[in-house]
Amino acid sequence: MKPINIKAALNLIIAGTIVAFSTACTISAEPQVIVVTATPQPTPVVVTATPEPTLVVQLAVEPTTEAGTLLKGSGSDVFYLTEAGTRRHIHDQDTFQAFGFRQKDIVTLADETLAEMPQAGELTRLVFDDQDNLYWVAAGRRWQVNEWKGVIERGDYTGIAATPLGDLLPATLPAQTGFEAGTLLRAGRAVYYLDGNAIIAVKADKLGAVATIDVPVDMLAAYQQKAQLEQTSVQLKADTPAANVRQAPHLQAEVIGIVQNAAKMVARGRTADNHWLQIVYQDQSGWLAADLAMDTMALSLLPVINEVEIETDLPQAEPAAVIENELSQPLYCPDVPIRGFGTVWGKYPEVQTTLGCPDSWQGGEQGTQAAVQIFQNGLMVWLQADGFFSGDPVYVFFADGGYQRFRDLGPADPAKVGPVPSGFYGVGDKFSKVYWEGTGAQVKERLGYALAPATASAGAFQQFSNGRMFWIEAIDRIFVVYEYGYLEGNTYIQVRTWHSYEDTF
Repeated sequence: MKPINIKAALNLIIAGTIVAFSTACTISAEPQVIVVTATPQPTPVVVTATPEPTLVVQLAVEPTTEAGTLLKGSGSDVFYLTEAGTRRHIHDQDTFQAFGFRQKDIVTLADETLAEMPQAGELTRLVFDDQDNLYWVAAGRRWQVNEWKGVIERGDYTGIAATPLGDLLPATLPAQTGFEAGTLLRAGRAVYYLDGNAIIAVKADKLGAVATIDVPVDMLAAYQQKAQLEQTSVQLKADTPAANVRQAPHLQAEVIGIVQNAAKMVARGRTADNHWLQIVYQDQSGWLAADLAMDTMALSLLPVINEVEIETDLPQAEPAAVIENELSQPLYCPDVPIRGFGTVWGKYPEVQTTLGCPDSWQGGEQGTQAAVQIFQNGLMVWLQADGFFSGDPVYVFFADGGYQRFRDLGPADPAKVGPVPSGFYGVGDKFSKVYWEGTGAQVKERLGYALAPATASAGAFQQFSNGRMFWIEAIDRIFVVYEYGYLEGNTYIQVRTWHSYEDTF
């Protein structure tokens, strides 16, 4: 008899009991007997037994499996069990993670048992349902991307194959219709910002911790690729109750208005140092300090804008000249303007090449009601319509070649109307609010006083690619308003100026 410790003794008792139960179930011979005796303390516990059993039976039970289970054998390959009882190979770690699977969910089977299950096609991240909707699987969700069908059906497409989704997976994968605007798509090492049906490349140093969704490189062909973002929504930071909108991107520029915290604005550009954002404020361009706005990646993708002010030596109360391009050639346009607009457009090459072709979507020349008033250093024009903006616009044309456009704000508060020196005229009701109440554009200071009363007039307008034309009958003038931009290297230059011609045509 050989003494052993208590733990070993208990293990031996349990093992012997299991053996006795097993042999009783499968062998007709008498079971072995284990006898445990102990002397009084402190003598150690002593175990005695008859000779060791000669047969041990182990009961091996395969784990039960159901549809949706992840299976593997002795190798590293992982399979998805379908509702049809087939297994689909998950061929890489990216696909495994895209479906939201976890390592602890994998059930290991004997190779023989796994081999008995028929193997279907691989499970990929590009799947389709029984309604022929196409989905891309990422982050445990399925994103409906039917616009990729044309790419998949192309004969030269050699990317990831689309496989049936089956009946079980749709219930476990939340669906979303298409990628949202602003989603970052990663294709290989390149990352793109999704803007509608277009993508814009994003530099790695701008990514930070922003989440991206991996997509096949070939599928980028489904989207138009743009160099920059045309516009995006912007809002003030939570701790900024209000902010000034300025006429130019510097703190010394005049304030043209104030935006409140809850306001959602449209940003169309930025300065090269990212310190200022160009926004749309009351149908005109203004500048907002960027550090007052919520920071988003989209803001860094907006074009860099340098506003150009064109100065001339023309007399006061006369409009500035337009940029002339000596290399410009006459345009071929499917439609051309007629009457006075057509004469100016055809007679002056700088007008034709700078203004561009008529906008066929807006139609041809259209009549409208107008009003006009001449000042010391410019003039003000009201139009019932101008073919570009909704609402009745008021244009302020400065003699230095610049202009501002405002909504028809109506007459000024009488308490804010100032005195007019002898020899000058009061400002007409359609212009008085813009003139007397201040807009940040220094309208009163830049225009001076009125040289004549405001006059109602017949008018006309026509929209072109890079601006528009107006006709004001009361002063027999045709106005050409230019508003366009162009790239100079990596900088986007915006031009806003005007010129007028005597209507002698």
